Amino acid sequence: MTRGLIAAIVGGLVVLAVVLGSWYTVDQTERGVLLRNGAVIGTAQPGLGFKVPLIDSVEKISVKTTTYTWDKMNSYSFDQQPADLKISVTLRASPDKYRTSTPNSEDWIPRSIRSSARS
Repeated sequence: MTRGLIAAIVGGLVVLAVVLGSWYTVDQTERGVLLRNGAVIGTAQPGLGFKVPLIDSVEKISVKTTTYTWDKMNSYSFDQQPADLKISVTLRASPDKYRTSTPNSEDWIPRSIRSSARS
């Protein structure tokens, strides 16, 4: 009796995991990158999608346009004249060119822009 109950509970949990893990949703401001065992197999457009549970996964990438602005960046011209610049950089991620090893864009990109603007 207890073995049958335990088997029913385990079987129910497996069925629940398969059913709940077989679908995903992608928001309008995101695109999904479909991964099968860590390898990119495609992209997912906004809406409801289905995947193989426990084998496939979806990484969501925001495709919102992000703008970073620096109001007063000190710089010098070729003839050593000081200048205060206003710099603005607009970014938009392309899910087609996504790599799983890409650093967090919120942190990595502004630091690299600042370091290249100073040199």
